[in-house]
Amino acid sequence: MADQLEMELIGLLKGIYRSSTFDEITQFWQGEMQVLYHIYESRAHAVYPSTLSDELGVTRARITSALASLRKKGLIAMRVSPHDRRKLLVTLTQRGEDFVAEKEALAHRRIGALSRRLGRENLAEMVRLIVLSVQIMEDELAGEQPLKTKEQNK
Repeated sequence: MADQLEMELIGLLKGIYRSSTFDEITQFWQGEMQVLYHIYESRAHAVYPSTLSDELGVTRARITSALASLRKKGLIAMRVSPHDRRKLLVTLTQRGEDFVAEKEALAHRRIGALSRRLGRENLAEMVRLIVLSVQIMEDELAGEQPLKTKEQNK
C-alpha cells in the first residue's frame, strides 16, 4: 500500500502531466510533433520515412499516417530521392520550420522561467533527482536491483 508521501507524488505528477505548460515542453516527444521535431533536428542530412520509423521506434504505418497529416497541414514536403528513386525524401516546408522554431522557442522560455525561479541550486537538485528517478525506474523495468540512495546506504 502506498504511503501518504507516495500518494502526494502521484498527485503532483498527475498535475504536472495535465498542465498545459508541461504539454508545451513534452509535445516534442509525442505524436506528429515528435516526427516533425525529428525532421527539424535532422535537417543536415536526408530524412526518409524508413529512417524516421527506425530512429523514433514507431511503426512504418504510424509514420506514414503522421507524414500524410503533416503534409496535408503544409508542414512537410515529400519528393522522390535524387539518390534512390525508390525512396521518398522528407523535408520541412518554410511553414513547418517556422512552426517548430516557434514551439521550440516557447518551450525554452518556459524552461528558462522555471530555471530562474528555482535558482541554480534547486535546479541542479531537481536535475539530479530526475536523473536518479529515471535510472531507478529503468532498473526496475529491467528487473535489476534498484540503486540505493545515499540515505538508504546509511
